[in-house]
Amino acid sequence: MKNPYDENRRRYGPGAHRALGVLFLVALVNYVDRALLSVLQVPIKAELGLSDAELGALTGLSFALFYAAAAIPLSRLIDRYHRIWIITGCLILWTSMTALTSLAWGFVSLIVLRIGVAIGEAGSVPGTHSLLSDYYPRERRGTVFSIWAFASPVGVMIGLAAGGLLSEQLGWRNSFLLIGLGGFLLVPLLLALKEPRRGGLEEASAAPAAADIPFMQGLAAVWGNRTLRLLVLGTTLHAFSYMTIMNWTPPLLSRSFDMPLGEVAIWAGLLFGVGGGIGALSGGTIVDMLARRHARWYGLAPCFAIGAVVPISLIQYWASSTMIALVSGFLSIMFAAFYIAPVNALAQSMVSPRMRGFMAAILLVFPTIFGTGAGPFVTGVISDLLLPTWGEAGALKLAMSFSLAGSIGAAIVFFRLSRTVSADLTAMSVSTPGR
Repeated sequence: MKNPYDENRRRYGPGAHRALGVLFLVALVNYVDRALLSVLQVPIKAELGLSDAELGALTGLSFALFYAAAAIPLSRLIDRYHRIWIITGCLILWTSMTALTSLAWGFVSLIVLRIGVAIGEAGSVPGTHSLLSDYYPRERRGTVFSIWAFASPVGVMIGLAAGGLLSEQLGWRNSFLLIGLGGFLLVPLLLALKEPRRGGLEEASAAPAAADIPFMQGLAAVWGNRTLRLLVLGTTLHAFSYMTIMNWTPPLLSRSFDMPLGEVAIWAGLLFGVGGGIGALSGGTIVDMLARRHARWYGLAPCFAIGAVVPISLIQYWASSTMIALVSGFLSIMFAAFYIAPVNALAQSMVSPRMRGFMAAILLVFPTIFGTGAGPFVTGVISDLLLPTWGEAGALKLAMSFSLAGSIGAAIVFFRLSRTVSADLTAMSVSTPGR
């Protein structure tokens, strides 16, 4: 039987590879900015007198709530108007707020500035997902999203290393200023890209509708699809654990092994950059190959990878040896990052071109609020409550251990998804809601 996508396998949107490179750099700056606050928690806490709960709110809750709140309206603009211009405006906003963090004088000012960063970054991911899906055909999207997702661990690595080293030399305030201003270098590169035609690489029956899809109709289309429901739920549960690992690993290394900030930055950067990079790069490529045999691998591969995170992370948290903690931390991050590209590629292939920005936003909102927001914050609150009994290092270890319940639930959900995805992809190829 002829595959309806075969004729598109060698076709790409205009300037696709150059666009992928520029959008990779935009994502890189995005994650560098996010990682800064994580590694600079120690000097910020010391200077401004913040608690672990307040740090958790800064790195997770405040960012997540406004990031999620802005993602839906920005995604609606992305599905209607010029995506490159919207991403450029968002880049200018969040890099400005990062630079202005150098002027923060307390918890409230930091919250306000992080809200500005969150609103700016909220338009980047939906816009990028929509653009990449119009630059590349479906069979290439897993690999393409793997390359794009590689920006996350590399950006975190650069942010942690640069933030730690710059902070030791210039202080945490100048670190935010210099790295924030660096983001403006990408503005002319973004504006030079050519906007691709929406749905230009889809089969004829999948061409986008002329009219915009109403919000409630789009939400009903997502909620009415079994695979998309499970995809959002599984991603949300894993994000709770994953974001806890990302935000609290640097302080854990410092408290458990009395590492100086510069050394913490280097080791955390290597864990997130190399370990996370291997996971992010391999995830989409491996699933692209396996899914050609059977679509169930869209669920099984993340299930196995996320399930491996739990025992490996427990070894990392409670290790008495620095080397054991670092090796297990490397493996934990590698498996934790594996799911990123398969999840995004599947989500973009399950909806019409006019819903891609919206779908990317939905896949951000719930994981952001309950994962990015709740994970680090709840862990910080539990750590504060356990502090009198367990001490600073022990309280954080136990709190991070509790957070792994999210990954246990996510592995179960992705296993369930593996049983529905094949039928739902087949149904989508015939008629997708909202097309």
